[in-house]
Amino acid sequence: MPLQNSEHRKILLLLFLLLAAATNRFLLLGHVPFDKYKSIMLIRRTLQPDVKHVTGTEDSVAFFQQRNIVETEPFALQPLVSKLQSRRSTKNSTAIQPNRHPQVIQPRAYPSKFSLNTFPCNLEPPNVEWWKVGKESSSPIEEGFFFLKTHKTGSSTGAGIHLRIARNVAQQRLLSGNHTIIRSNNTTEKQHHVPMCISRFDHGTAQNMNYGSRNRNKSFLWTILRDPTERAISQFFHFEVSRRSIEPTDENFRDFLLSKRARTNRYYLRMLSLTNETTTSPTQKNQTKYTRVHRQVQEILDGYDFIAITERMDESAVALQLLLGLSTSDILYLDAKSSTPTDKSTGFDAGGYKGKCTRLQPKIITKGMRQFLRESPEWRARVEWDKQLYRAANQSLDMTINALGKQKFQQELERFRHTRAIAQHQCVPITKFPCSEARNGKSPLRHNQTDCLWKDSGCGSDCLDGIAESITFGDKKLGATETAAK
Repeated sequence: MPLQNSEHRKILLLLFLLLAAATNRFLLLGHVPFDKYKSIMLIRRTLQPDVKHVTGTEDSVAFFQQRNIVETEPFALQPLVSKLQSRRSTKNSTAIQPNRHPQVIQPRAYPSKFSLNTFPCNLEPPNVEWWKVGKESSSPIEEGFFFLKTHKTGSSTGAGIHLRIARNVAQQRLLSGNHTIIRSNNTTEKQHHVPMCISRFDHGTAQNMNYGSRNRNKSFLWTILRDPTERAISQFFHFEVSRRSIEPTDENFRDFLLSKRARTNRYYLRMLSLTNETTTSPTQKNQTKYTRVHRQVQEILDGYDFIAITERMDESAVALQLLLGLSTSDILYLDAKSSTPTDKSTGFDAGGYKGKCTRLQPKIITKGMRQFLRESPEWRARVEWDKQLYRAANQSLDMTINALGKQKFQQELERFRHTRAIAQHQCVPITKFPCSEARNGKSPLRHNQTDCLWKDSGCGSDCLDGIAESITFGDKKLGATETAAK
């Protein structure tokens, strides 16, 4: 009987081998992990019926590059043992690991939806305290100029650009309608009388702000992204080291980044997603987790009118300028956290912790921290989806620059950088920020004591106006748009 069972097993094994060989699904006697094979077959079935083989690294890279498709990881053939070890180490992770599936995110060139005359600017009523309403999620609106702040991405500087645009366009609308703009040296009066397009410009989630239901023909929504790992590093040194005086040890660093409090698991997707899973259709609910999250990434990329990149702030500002038909003057900014003109590494948290100014500590990354970020499967799983979105947004910025015209864009970029360098040198020393070295550990200056539109955003507006109106770059006056309106 045992012999018979042994013979039966041999016959069954032989039949299995013959069947596998006949259907060409054995993949060279097991040299390729089966999940890789499923990924490859899925691409062949769903994406490129005209391409017969996408099995090696070079073939897959070429395929994606030709189609402007962002791919998380080339389909390199890894040893099965390494794959199993990676699975075991991330078994308890709640993150969905996209590197087990074919990742295809389609970037896009952001369209020029508006001109200066059609910019979605409904003026705030004169009696409305816009600097309070503009940050409230309790009053979502469908039309206007919207900026969603993300944490530790330079979003305070982005909010300053946003508010300057909203202020300048509102001024032009008022002047073209023969309205009177009240000018005063008193900051309180200026805040009450500064014309402003209806805007939103603070932290919050897109779902709480109801941005998914906005009127896309009468609104403009943008945000800003930073490399997810660099964002998390900044988050640790800002909130833990600078604010709470936590020692920047390797253990504290690792524990914070993997904690629920840090919210690093798919941070961008949770902040920026325009749709709620509870409102999705039954068909979408029945999709796999991977498919739902993949769709979420694509919807973010498609649902925003523009996504800026922290590491490319100047390029992002100029692209935004050209998309909206603005002038160089409209996008000038001072770094929100750089209130010390002689030391760019020194900045201050403008009263965000216990109502006091806090000097921001420098980021010192140890070898242990870098090793954790580079080798930890759990960390990679946490940020992989955010990295996909970040890569696609970077590529979308490149495509937008190409669509605007590289030569034209480069000219505007040089003009902007020339002017901003002058503004940074001349305006920072005379601008009153909420926090400075003299106020470290003390309460920040009140709004009527600063030169900022809101907290530490949009600072030095009057100085920036003067710079723009006095500088000529080539044969073009930098404040030409505003001057014409005046």
